[in-house]
Amino acid sequence: MARTVTLTVNRLDPRTRKPTPLASFTIDRSGKVKEKYEDFRFRNDMRRGVRVGGKVFKPEDGPEFMAALDKAYRSSSLLDVVRS
Repeated sequence: MARTVTLTVNRLDPRTRKPTPLASFTIDRSGKVKEKYEDFRFRNDMRRGVRVGGKVFKPEDGPEFMAALDKAYRSSSLLDVVRS
């Protein structure tokens, strides 16, 4: 059985810091990313891609996208990334 890695992107409420899930991204050993969106506005943002270091990464990029997503949103004040 192939091991998978899941990243869940949460929006943090500015007052209570309570997380609300926006999307989850799962990558399997073959490098394919499965996307599950709870917020369709966030889906539109992901279709434009994640910009890190002057490059734009989209879900089709596989592991590079997962690394960019983790790097871009883990340090954000209103978004948080949880790895499982």
